[in-house]
Amino acid sequence: MSAEFYQRLLRPLYNRMRTIVRRAVIERIDDSLDLQSLQVSLMDGEVRDDVEHFQAYGLASSPPEESEALFLKVAGSHGVVIAANSRGDRLKDLEPGEVALFTKFGSKILLNKDGEITLTADCGSEIYLKQNGDAKIKVSGDVALDSATVNLAGDPADDYVALSQKVATELSSIQSSVNTFITAYNAHTHIITGSGIDTITGAPVTVTATAAVPASPGVSLAPPGSTAASKVKAS
Repeated sequence: MSAEFYQRLLRPLYNRMRTIVRRAVIERIDDSLDLQSLQVSLMDGEVRDDVEHFQAYGLASSPPEESEALFLKVAGSHGVVIAANSRGDRLKDLEPGEVALFTKFGSKILLNKDGEITLTADCGSEIYLKQNGDAKIKVSGDVALDSATVNLAGDPADDYVALSQKVATELSSIQSSVNTFITAYNAHTHIITGSGIDTITGAPVTVTATAAVPASPGVSLAPPGSTAASKVKAS
């Protein structure tokens, strides 16, 4: 038998084997199921629906539409996707051995070659855990702690207590100074003279450390040319 005979005999098997693994493009995603389901288009124009997308345990992702995928035939015609990648969103320039978790929206976690971890948000805020045990936190906005108890450990721990007491003392001193100023302000008087002033009416102005200053009293002006003098006490 000639070689051509064997080629014709094995060609169907060859064609089936060469299409076991194929490139595909993700068209639609259903992430509501226990196993993510995809619609993919294969390189020859064939469209497959309800293609299962297998992902590693502990990691979940929803690849953008038009991501590339690796389509694998299992048990004949049944197909699954075992990998997906979005070229334009991939985090690039990693050093050998480094690992990163990222999204197309700019957030990422990098485990670098020095054993350090960097968590970066799209807004630029960053948490940096260094190899020597130090940590650096950089935020572009406010920092809020929502906890029943905040424990600070250090050597000596009494330094934290002393610092809190010093802050409390300084705040008490500032409050006392402000209260002294307010008392002096409330006790002072003005002599107001001038042309065109008839009367000054309204409730007295009282300044306290815990309340806002009321609006200024209303002023009624006499016709031009008249002269008046009034004594005003801001208390």
